Amino acid sequence: MRMIPLPANGQPAAAMYLRMGAAFQLHVLDVRGDGVSHVVAFLDDRLFAKFGLPSSL
Repeated sequence: MRMIPLPANGQPAAAMYLRMGAAFQLHVLDVRGDGVSHVVAFLDDRLFAKFGLPSSL
């Protein structure tokens, strides 16, 4: 998988693409203190367009 870092709602996030290049998931990290306390995964690849991301790499 390949990942592209981006911000989402003021939090660090990453767009994940499958090895063949298709959009897969968006992960939003909840960072607290010195680490990640929670990860929310969005499995709807239609969200990539809302962040200005390509649907494939």
